[in-house]
Amino acid sequence: MPHSGKKHPRETQPEAPIESQMNPQNSATDGEGKTRAEGATPSLEEQLASALDERDRMRDQMLRAFAEVQNQRKRLANERDAMRQFILEELMSGMIPVLDNLERSLAAADAGASRESLLEGVRGVERQFRTVLESFHVKRINAKGKMFDPNLHEAVSTVATAELPEGTVVEEIESGYTIREGVLRPAKVQVAKRS
Repeated sequence: MPHSGKKHPRETQPEAPIESQMNPQNSATDGEGKTRAEGATPSLEEQLASALDERDRMRDQMLRAFAEVQNQRKRLANERDAMRQFILEELMSGMIPVLDNLERSLAAADAGASRESLLEGVRGVERQFRTVLESFHVKRINAKGKMFDPNLHEAVSTVATAELPEGTVVEEIESGYTIREGVLRPAKVQVAKRS
């Protein structure tokens, strides 16, 4: 039978809609359900929302960091106060026995103790007091006979002499003290000069 040239209805397939041929991954949906092609420039509203989110995030981080710094300062202040209190208690616990012995010496003087006995008692108090100071790394500066050192000595006067080299400490007027590596109080001294 000759071919009629007409296609059978089953042989004809309608073309798919253009929308269905698009890759769904090539489109993006915004917050209102509208689609936006991938790579398209965000709208001003989207850019503003993103900037506000970033601002809020940065502000939260800054507030957290500031609070941490404040807490650290408080902790350091509390630790410093606790250390000072501990040192003060240690010092006072060493000083109270010195006071006890001084009071005993005064009571002995009131009771008519001999001069020699009183002197021995006072010397004992002095030794005890120096022991307490040394336990806190406080030491007396030995100045007499040493060369004048402005870091350790304070010159209050000069003495003309030919017996000692110029700049030698001739006499110690008031004792000086160091604490660890620092000077607690310089020694007040007389210094030799050429006659």
